[in-house]
Formats: sequence, C-alpha cells, structure tokens
Amino acid sequence: MIGWIRAGRAVAAAAACAVGLGACAADRGDAPTVAVALGDSFISGEGAQDFITGDGAADYAGTAPTPLFAVDNQTDPYFCHLSENALIEVATLPGVDERLNLACSGAEPEDLLRANPDFVEVTGGLATQNVAPQLEQYWRATAGKTVALVVVGLGANNAVNNFSGALGFCHAVFMADAAAGPAGRAAVNAVIEAYNDEDNTVFPSVQDALENNGCTATDFYSQAELNGIRDAYRDGLQQLIAGMRLRGYPAGSWKLVLHGYGSPFAPTPDASFEREAGQTDADRRFRALARERYAAGCPLHLETMRVADDLANTLSEIAQDTAALLRAEFPGEDIVYLDVQRAFDGDRLCERANSPAGALFNPIWFRDAENNEIQRELPQVRTRPMAAQWADLAEACANADTGIFARCQDAAHPNANGHAALARCLGQAVALSNRQGGPSDIRCRRNAQTGAVSVEPF
Repeated sequence: MIGWIRAGRAVAAAAACAVGLGACAADRGDAPTVAVALGDSFISGEGAQDFITGDGAADYAGTAPTPLFAVDNQTDPYFCHLSENALIEVATLPGVDERLNLACSGAEPEDLLRANPDFVEVTGGLATQNVAPQLEQYWRATAGKTVALVVVGLGANNAVNNFSGALGFCHAVFMADAAAGPAGRAAVNAVIEAYNDEDNTVFPSVQDALENNGCTATDFYSQAELNGIRDAYRDGLQQLIAGMRLRGYPAGSWKLVLHGYGSPFAPTPDASFEREAGQTDADRRFRALARERYAAGCPLHLETMRVADDLANTLSEIAQDTAALLRAEFPGEDIVYLDVQRAFDGDRLCERANSPAGALFNPIWFRDAENNEIQRELPQVRTRPMAAQWADLAEACANADTGIFARCQDAAHPNANGHAALARCLGQAVALSNRQGGPSDIRCRRNAQTGAVSVEPF
C-alpha cells in the first residue's frame, strides 16, 4: 500500500516538490519516486521499436508471424507495443527513480476506467479477460511508490474510428485517385461500404473524399464524437485526481501533464511533392506523383496532410480544455497542458525533399506478404496495374489471416528520434513548470534548422 502524507504537511510537501520531481520522496519514507505514462500509441512508443521484452517483439523481430493481430478481435496479450525509446523512458526527469509506461496502442479515453472490449488477453497463462483499465493498472503498479509525475495522452481513438483506420482510409482514397481511375475508385468505395451498415458508419464516402481532394476532419470525428472524447477524458482524470487525494497525496505534491498531439505530415510539403509534370492532386491518375509520395512516406492528398495538422490541433484543444476544467474543479493541483504541435517542425514526413530520411515519424510503408520485407517503393511491374500492386501490399497489412497486421500499424507514428524530441519537450516543460511554481499551459517548439527544442508558457 502507498505510504501516506499527513494532510497537515500539504504546504510543505508542495513546496518541496517544486524543487524537483523527486523531492517528495523524503516525505513518503524510502519509497522510490516514479513517473508514469497513460494513453495511446502516440505515448506508448508504437513507432519507436525496441519493444519491451515480450511486448509484440516477435512481430518485429523477423520470427515466423502468427495470426495475432486481427483488426476487430485483438488477441495478442502484448499488443500494446511499449517501447524502450518511448518519451517517458528517455526524458530527463531529475529525482525520478523509476518509469512506468501503461499506455497502449489503440487506447480510447474510456480505457482509463474500463476494460477495452476489443483487447483480450489469452494464452501463455494470462487471465482470459479484457486488458485492465489503465487506472486499475496504475493503482496496482504504483502501490508502495511515490508518484511524482503522470503524463497522459489520449483522444486520437474513439469507439467508431481510430488513428490507424483513418490513416488507412485516407491513403486508400489517394491511391485509388492516383492509379485506379473510375473503376478502381468504385471498387475501393465498395470495400469501404462493406464495413458500413445502417447502424455504424465506420468510414466516410470515398466519393466525398475524392471530391474534396482528400479527407476532412469531420469525416472521422463529428462534434458529438469530439464531445464524447472530451467527456471520457475528463471523467477518467477526475477519478485519477480523486484517487490520488484518497491515497494521501496533497494538492500540488505531484504533477499531471496532459499531452497534446502533433501531425506526422508537413501541412505544406516540400515543393517536389506538390505536383507531377504540371499535374496536382486535383487531377486524376497522377501515377508518378503517387510513387514519389509513397517513397517519401506520405502517400496522401495534400489536403489530407493539411487536415491532419488541423486534427492534431483539435485533439490537442481537448487536452487543453480538460486541463482548464480540472484546475477549476481541483484547486491547487499541479496540472500542465503540454502542446507539441510544433515539436516536429522541419522533419515531418515530406517536409524535406529527401523525406523520409531524418523524419521524426515512420513513413507509410507496407510489407510484402511473401517475404515480410518493407516495400520502400511501389513495385513497377509493367504487366500489372499499379493499383493492383498497391492492393497486394495493403492487403498484407489489413488481412488478419496473414498475421502481420502489427507490422504495418506503426506507420506515421513518432520513431525513436521523434520520441527523443518529445522527451526533451517533456523534460523542459516539467522544469519550466517547477520554476513557475504551479499549473500552466506550455508550448514546445523545435527549430526547423537546428533541431533544438525549446518551451515557453502561453
């Protein structure tokens, strides 16, 4: 059980914590201080490789694939993909003795308080049940420790859509537009419609996306859905703060950081990816341009890339609004909103002409189903249409029977260098917040020329 701090020592404890994250440990005996991450794939380290032992490692280590990664019935107990390179693991946090990453790829805001029904633990002697709510895991994992910092990043997934699904849809629309012509576009639309029924519209209309020359934010997150994300996010964090108080943590004795999102794509790509022989995305069957963007890691319409930046802003605003609501509800708590939308400036996908070299996100590349090799370019087989070649690669990612769904889902997630940038953001934001002495909104920026990261209040 966690050691207790007497309520009468709250002021002293809060003041001590302002010095450094480990300062409160003296008031809780010899318990080690710990920093904890909760959230989804943006936090867990989905794209950062070097997964913690047993955690999806076989699916990236070249061993024989097994059918563990079904889209609708996730059955791998290690699907969360927690990376040794995740930001919580590599951030400079003076005074912290231990790091705990309890985030999970695909997590929804509701998963703070509920067992996600899509994710089931099986085999290997593990409990045959849904993966436990993240807060339930949190209380177990932090028992006997002193919590100094909790970082939470949620919102990109909800019950209807998730980041990977939205990305896959937008990419499919781009490739159909570029290579398939009217017949191919109709075929893609038929596949999408097969997922939709009268009660559940999983994907929007391909034709609508084509007419818009890309996806729009409202294709995937209606205002009602955004409100639901906000409500679930707030409800879970209310329980976290209330639970910390019940366990003897005075207001201000620990820090809660609500983490925003950043887009993997440059809203204005390098000019070399904008047009092909005078043609742009508004034209049809721009095959060479599609190949160029695939090789660069951003096979999407320009409009989709711009909207991705808007969507990151919208999801980040949910975190910022939630921070403000929690501060009003729980006076004295040390709650920080960390904006990271500009934390990747200069090295997002297709931001430079040599993309994806040096990019801070994994490119959108597929693997060949026959040899499991990453396809860095769309094969140019003259005897088969480009759309058919692309479909073979896409099928290898999406078909559960191949057993390699997980080998593609790290696309457009921060890689190890991306997490290193986020870690610098977090470390500097924590230090700035401590100097300021309390709650704040902090923005992280990356210098596009030098790569240096800095933070500032806003």
